[in-house]
Amino acid sequence: MAKAIPVTTGNGHTMEVTRSKGFYVVTIDGQESNSFKPSLASSFLVMHEDFPINMDGKEYVLAVRNSKVRLALSGRYVDNGENFKPSTKLPIWFWVICVIDLALLILGGALGGLLGAFAASISAIVARTEMPVVIRILLSVLLTIVAYVLWFVIAVGISFL
Repeated sequence: MAKAIPVTTGNGHTMEVTRSKGFYVVTIDGQESNSFKPSLASSFLVMHEDFPINMDGKEYVLAVRNSKVRLALSGRYVDNGENFKPSTKLPIWFWVICVIDLALLILGGALGGLLGAFAASISAIVARTEMPVVIRILLSVLLTIVAYVLWFVIAVGISFL
């Protein structure tokens, strides 16, 4: 059974979120309340999604960021009052770079796939940062170049063994 993640509600209720069979199951005061299936884009490498939760007649947002789950109300996180930043879709440029990264799987087999998946996952993290878009793109392209160069160096090294 999956481990339940406690969530601070700030309103006297107890809330837990469990990830099971690809779904997030929300339990409030011991009763299953909602279940959500993350979108494909969100669950790709880095979980980053928001789900609406109705509790006591108020519309909360359950913010899932990787393994961290927090609750927001009226634009602020309940646990510490910080401003809530809604989840955003990954930009088109990320998907282009991701396809180039994952092409290493076809070119380089398991090793290429591992390096490409690593570069794509780091690029997904970079794509969601607050850095300027140009910097994010340059970092992601640099990661792709590093993955291809590492693959080439390792492949050449293996061929000489």
